[in-house]
Amino acid sequence: MTKYESNSFNENLIEKAYLIGIRYGDLSTQIHGRKIRISVSSTHPAMLRLFKKLFDKYGKVNSYPKCDKKKNRYVTCTYCDLDKSFGFLVPKSSEIPEWISKEDKLFFSFLSGYFDAEGCISIYQNEKYWNMQWILKSCDKRLLENILKKLNELEFTMGFNIAKKADGESYNEDYWYLGTGIKLQVLQLLNYMNLKHDEKISKHNLLKNIIYKKSKFPKHELDELHNKIKTDIKRNMEEARMKYAQLH
Repeated sequence: MTKYESNSFNENLIEKAYLIGIRYGDLSTQIHGRKIRISVSSTHPAMLRLFKKLFDKYGKVNSYPKCDKKKNRYVTCTYCDLDKSFGFLVPKSSEIPEWISKEDKLFFSFLSGYFDAEGCISIYQNEKYWNMQWILKSCDKRLLENILKKLNELEFTMGFNIAKKADGESYNEDYWYLGTGIKLQVLQLLNYMNLKHDEKISKHNLLKNIIYKKSKFPKHELDELHNKIKTDIKRNMEEARMKYAQLH
């Protein structure tokens, strides 16, 4: 527990709001002796890299392979033992903390963290036009409602709505999404946010090139990005499978 040095949180409120957002999404926490263990399990190397980027300066980041029997796949579990100054990451709520919701820049930082964990930027083309969607997916409908309320207060009202996700998702609870496909509204929102997830940053940059630079639909670049993501996921799962087999 005390083998590696851990540094206290720097009390930066922008960073704190982001960390709470991503915690409300993908991250798990537990009291682990005198430490607070924060962890994530993922097949996406981009999420594992983001986790290391966020917490490596505060403690030793470790990982191990795990067999996800429910989905019949192998994942990488990454964790870091932090000191008690990270106690703000232990609770998880359906409400946005008041100190975050009452200040716009803190809300956008919180939303960035939550979107890096649970969000999706979809860019696609049909026969005549290209379209895109900004989507937040969650089993926590109440939290999505709180986010939508704050977005409306900030005059992001065009096309944003909450709907129940179609059947077929492997969840024990109802699954909801908050989203819109209004291009300029979405790009404006993304510009206010500060995403740190590699995959989402790449798609945001593609959107800016299409809309601001009047570029053609970037089919080649988009295909390359999708193929890279798929290849990285496949490689990560195979590496996790091999490491799991060695350990067991």
